[in-house]
Amino acid sequence: MGRTREFDRDQALQVSLKLFWQNGYSKTSLDDLLKEMGIQNSSFYQAFGSKESLFVEVMTRYRQSIGAERLEILSSEKGSARVILRRYYDHLINKASARGYPTGCFITSTAATLTEKTPSVAEQVQISIGNVERAFESVLKRAKENREVSAHINTKKTARALLTFTYGITVLSRANKSKKELFATAMVFVDLILAEGSK
Repeated sequence: MGRTREFDRDQALQVSLKLFWQNGYSKTSLDDLLKEMGIQNSSFYQAFGSKESLFVEVMTRYRQSIGAERLEILSSEKGSARVILRRYYDHLINKASARGYPTGCFITSTAATLTEKTPSVAEQVQISIGNVERAFESVLKRAKENREVSAHINTKKTARALLTFTYGITVLSRANKSKKELFATAMVFVDLILAEGSK
């Protein structure tokens, strides 16, 4: 009979998410993880194998929860492109400053602080970024079909612009900018994108 683990795996993953989110992958040490989880090296390696494999599991968990919520908003066909993007940024900005989570964005924090040569971590970041970019592009394609923007708009390049802005605004959220100010800025950008596309 195998030895019963001395910790709650779900709780350990939640603790790890907060640490990785707050400090980034490279600045989160194994000692930090062990201390916050309250477990020993042997239990950690038995459960997760390595810091890198733990991160992959944490990132997958994030995509299935917060990430999935945001993608669901963008995939909705109820409302105009502006309404959908308004819902998206409302969710993003509120979650970026919600109690129980670090400020900012988990993906941005990881990408901005990644200094170690860890291909699987970089791959996880790229997967998450790609998911959001493709979702933005889908919103813009639907906007073209509904004649909300010009038929000549380059949806791929415009989606990349939205993606770049999105991760930029999550960085600002860590600088104690108010939710009201961040949301107003987001909607100015959305209006510029849609107005440009309608020409």
